[in-house]
Amino acid sequence: MQLEARITLNLFQYISRRIRDQKVMLLGAYRREELYNPETDEIRPLKDMMQRMSRERLFTELSLQPLSMDQTQKMIDSILEKNKFDQDFVD
Repeated sequence: MQLEARITLNLFQYISRRIRDQKVMLLGAYRREELYNPETDEIRPLKDMMQRMSRERLFTELSLQPLSMDQTQKMIDSILEKNKFDQDFVD
């Protein structure tokens, strides 16, 4: 998802409205630092969209912690062939 492109965010919100009563899940992922401009403390377009969607009760936010190196390695191993990538890939 292009988090800085308002048209993409508006489309995400539009689709969320249209499927409100359907058994469909839209999933978007972001990092907290993508919500504000650290130099100006300006609200970025993603945060603005989230505030609008919150007023309409269109989303549920789940906060996740970063994976540890061991968890990252296990995830990579479960998705890709084991031993295909060395530790440098994980780092």
